[in-house]
Amino acid sequence: MFATASASNTALLAGFKNGGTLASIQAAVAAAGASFAPPNFQSVSSIKAPEYWEWNFEVQHAIGSHTSVTVNYVGNHGYHDTGLFNNQNAYCPTSVCPNGFINLPNYQPDQRFTTVTQIQTSLVSNYNGLSFTAQHRFGHGLQMQANYTWSHALDEISNGGFNPFIGSFGGGAVTGSLLFPINDTNIREFNYGNADYDTRHYLSMNYVYEIPKGPTAFLKGWQLSGTLFARSGLPYTVVNSAASSTLSSFGYGAPVYANYAGPSHTPSCHGPSASSSAPCLSGALFTDYPNAGHQLLSSTESQTRNQFYGPHYFDTDFTLMKYTAIPRWEGAKIGIGAQFFNLFNHPNFEPPVNDINNGSFGKVLYTVNTPTSILGSFLGGDASPRLIQLTMKFNF
Repeated sequence: MFATASASNTALLAGFKNGGTLASIQAAVAAAGASFAPPNFQSVSSIKAPEYWEWNFEVQHAIGSHTSVTVNYVGNHGYHDTGLFNNQNAYCPTSVCPNGFINLPNYQPDQRFTTVTQIQTSLVSNYNGLSFTAQHRFGHGLQMQANYTWSHALDEISNGGFNPFIGSFGGGAVTGSLLFPINDTNIREFNYGNADYDTRHYLSMNYVYEIPKGPTAFLKGWQLSGTLFARSGLPYTVVNSAASSTLSSFGYGAPVYANYAGPSHTPSCHGPSASSSAPCLSGALFTDYPNAGHQLLSSTESQTRNQFYGPHYFDTDFTLMKYTAIPRWEGAKIGIGAQFFNLFNHPNFEPPVNDINNGSFGKVLYTVNTPTSILGSFLGGDASPRLIQLTMKFNF
């Protein structure tokens, strides 16, 4: 392997310096007892700085001296967003794609290279969101803030194709963010759709309640507090890894979407439960499912990017504290209590396996760690079940 790489590098540098061709480089490498494969290539088109139009309209109303309600509409439109176009040199011969595949030619445009990637700033994005906020400042011992947002985020490639919002997991069984358009010549045809982070419904709340002082020391100083997070599921795309693998040998570097033939209202996914473990999606909804008896590659696509949605998310934490004043120390007090992370021991789930060639296609196999637990969200510990932590605080 090292000898092949060394011979290829030497022949490529010499050929590039002296105006060599693919044939001359392959001959030079063959003379050294190795073989030369055309390399991948990246190029940059004219680059423009991304630009965004933003607007919002907000109304706020006070209710009494402790409470306020806010309604806020926020929108933005981005253009000149960055994208990686990975199929500039892709093709599909008629022996593999007798009816063609999207807009790929049946011959290789440039035989000197395999996969050619071009960076362009020609993408767009849009966002519209309506938020409702209710806030109650300390009155009768209660402080609370609740937020609800309905929003819709759309783009063609999220995060410019450089940084996946959702990574692959489960040994590749679940494909994360799609970083390349499926059709370089008409990116909006299949890629313009729900952004990777499109969250239609989002609810958050935090509260602190100080129980009114009682007549005895034991009944004084009790405090209840907590947080609540709930959102609708994140979008995902069903892919056909076998088709992608076949096309990769022809310079095609993007994922191939599975051909959806189900109802226009795509099925929802709530994850497994004690009463049901049915998959979120059935292979019968896709014409290129391996057991459907159809050809691997179709000439058209019937699925758009991020058309399906994964399970929703819900988590609430709760803290119970008892504060006791320290005698002869003004303002100082000691607090003893317990914190409950994922109070109801409610499981949250990742999207289902989205590769139609996987034996577990459509099934939800993995849980989501809660970001507010003792272990955090990036430490590798299983923070999904309920966790309880005893707490002691010293305030002065």
